[in-house]
Amino acid sequence: MTRRQPVTVALTVAALLIPATAAQATFSPAIRHVFVIVLENESASSTFGPHSPAPYLAKTLTGQGAYVPNYYATGHVSNDNYISMISGQAPNPQNQGDCQVFGDFQPDVIGSNGQAVGNGCVFPADVKTVADQLDAAGLTWRDYNQSLGADPSREAAECGHPALNQQDRTQASTATDQYVTRHNPFVYFHSIIDDTARCDNHVVNLSLLPQDLASAASTPNYVFITPDACADGHDATCADPHRPGGYAGIDQFL
Repeated sequence: MTRRQPVTVALTVAALLIPATAAQATFSPAIRHVFVIVLENESASSTFGPHSPAPYLAKTLTGQGAYVPNYYATGHVSNDNYISMISGQAPNPQNQGDCQVFGDFQPDVIGSNGQAVGNGCVFPADVKTVADQLDAAGLTWRDYNQSLGADPSREAAECGHPALNQQDRTQASTATDQYVTRHNPFVYFHSIIDDTARCDNHVVNLSLLPQDLASAASTPNYVFITPDACADGHDATCADPHRPGGYAGIDQFL
C-alpha cells in the first residue's frame, strides 16, 4: 500500500482565534484570512531539493514565505491525516485504510477533550472540527474541492460524499471526475453533513472561489482547498489524458 503523506501549503498562516497583543497590533494589522492547500504523495527531499521538478512550489512560493521542515503526517495513508488536520482526531484502522466504506465511526469512548477512541470513518455529531470553532467565534470558512460534482452519478457538487455505510465509489478517479472523497475531510463529520444547508453552503466546488475572492467581505476567514487527484500530486499519471499528474499537475495547479 502506498504511503501518502500530505504536504500542506498554508498561505498567510496565523491563528485566527488568538487576539493580537497591543504591541503586535501597533506594528501589523490582524490577519483575517488563512488559505490551506493540501498536496501529497511526494517526498520533501525531491519536492524542495535543489533540482525540484515543481519549481513554482519549491522556489517561487518559498521565496515569498518560509519552508517549515520536520512537519510529519499523523499516520498512513491519506484520510487519517486529513481528518487530523481539521479535528485533531487520531488515526484508526478504518481511516488508515482510506475508508473504502463510508461507514459510521463506532466509538469506544469520547473523552472530555473531544478525542474519540474507536474505529470508523464518519465521526458522531459531538466530535467537533475547526469549522465548529470558527462558527462559534463568528468567523467564516469554506471548503473548496476541485472537480467536486464533475460526475453527478458519483457525487453531488455540494457536500459531495458517498451514501452512509456504503462503498465509496470515488476511491479511484476517472477521466471525467478526479474528485476523491477521502481527501475532503469535512464530509466525515456528522456535525457538518447532518445539517444539509450548512454543508451545501460550505463544502463546494473550487469554481466558486473566484467569486468569493471578489471582496474581502465575501472571502472566508478560513479557506481549505483540496485539489483533485491530478493536481495534488497523488496520481503520477492523470486519468484525464489532457491533464498532467504528479509534480507537473501540482505546479500547474498552484
